[in-house]
Amino acid sequence: MKSKNLVPIAIILIEAIVLGFAISEWNLYSACPGDEGYITDEVWYVSSARNMLTLLFGLQPKPSGSRVTATIELPVKPNLSDIIKVATQYNITLLKTNYEKINAIYIAAPDMTSLNLFARNLSATRIVLGYKYKDVDFILTYLNTEHPPLVKYFIALSMLLIGDYPMSWRIPSIIAGSLTILLTALLISKLIENYWAGVFAAILLAIDPLFRAMSGVALLDIFVSLFVVASLYMAYNRRFGAAGILLGAAIASKFSAVFSVIPLWITMTRRGAQVSDIIRLGIVVPILIFILISMPMIATLGVNRWMSESVIGAIKWHTQSKHEAGQGPPVSAPWQWITGENSFWLHINPNIVARGNGALYTFVALISILAAVLLIDKEYIFLTMLWLWGTWAGYVVLWIIGNRTQYSFYAIHIAPLIYIALITYVFKILADEFTFREIMRRWYLVLTRLYISFIKFMKWLLWGETLGVKESAE
Repeated sequence: MKSKNLVPIAIILIEAIVLGFAISEWNLYSACPGDEGYITDEVWYVSSARNMLTLLFGLQPKPSGSRVTATIELPVKPNLSDIIKVATQYNITLLKTNYEKINAIYIAAPDMTSLNLFARNLSATRIVLGYKYKDVDFILTYLNTEHPPLVKYFIALSMLLIGDYPMSWRIPSIIAGSLTILLTALLISKLIENYWAGVFAAILLAIDPLFRAMSGVALLDIFVSLFVVASLYMAYNRRFGAAGILLGAAIASKFSAVFSVIPLWITMTRRGAQVSDIIRLGIVVPILIFILISMPMIATLGVNRWMSESVIGAIKWHTQSKHEAGQGPPVSAPWQWITGENSFWLHINPNIVARGNGALYTFVALISILAAVLLIDKEYIFLTMLWLWGTWAGYVVLWIIGNRTQYSFYAIHIAPLIYIALITYVFKILADEFTFREIMRRWYLVLTRLYISFIKFMKWLLWGETLGVKESAE
């Protein structure tokens, strides 16, 4: 059977892997009770998504179940005995009344009419349908302004269309993770001109423990992975406008996506873009996309407050440590992501840890050093190393300038890029005897020159011999 006839089979396998991954993620996170339903930082992103839906857009989550659940915000601390009397009158079930940090109760009502009458009787200041809030200061109005809003929009949309419960929050992340696998496979297939390479990439990424951990939880980072890979895919195909739009979406998901901006600019240059194209499509377009996505926040907060909290304040928040050493979750420096040290635990029983495949990550790092001698004349090496290590270097710079509270799950930004590099190295270097021999030849020349230079330096240091000049015996 000719190789071209096998392409449809490879594509079907990639699609099957993506579908299987989505089902696996659903099953994994359906078994996670979390902390009152929330898993780690979901409490911040989900609560702010719910608040955006109600405060920015004037909408409510879709009711789910036989009874309508809602958080009732009250002007003062509730008197439980009075509330019980009113609840009995309207057939209201009191689900949570022991909030200490917010003036609220969480209830279930038989219908919207009973809910509204009950809330009116208590002089409620706000009704929020859906899942209960955790007992945290300011949670009822929290908008998570230190992070851009796009991912919270996705979570809010899921609440609006499907309902407000834990697995509905996570559906956008499962979709994002699944699409990331698909795009990674397609990019590899294009880069190496081999769809079976795409199949291997899809398998490895789908079983990566870090990728599995982050693709089923309602956090921001998997969306950065998705949009960055999509931007790289478009840039490689010389669709620079689409690449700029997608990178703007990545930045509107989490500011750490800016670490992929310089790789995009260099890729555009390498793929034939003019300076004007880079300015227009690689700078202006991402900024405009970020501002456009932020418009609901700007309209609600006002320009000055938005600039103060979501731009200036966000930059300060990202460039400094969040807590003292040893007082919060385990921090992990960017170089520790490669070896899997100090990993962040998302859930216990079932155990979900944000730790990548340390053996493969380390292997990629070592092969990257080996392949560095091909950077100039092998585009596939140049692009894979540029996006992987160029992006990773941004986190290193962030660590150097003061943010020492980085976590292992940040590595999800580069996880697909690691597997793009791995498959490229395997198919283009280790499986190609000529290329491998060329690498060995070039390293032999590099190391020989370094050795000769070292010997000359030591002779100069110890005996004063002039570097590069043989002195006469006289």
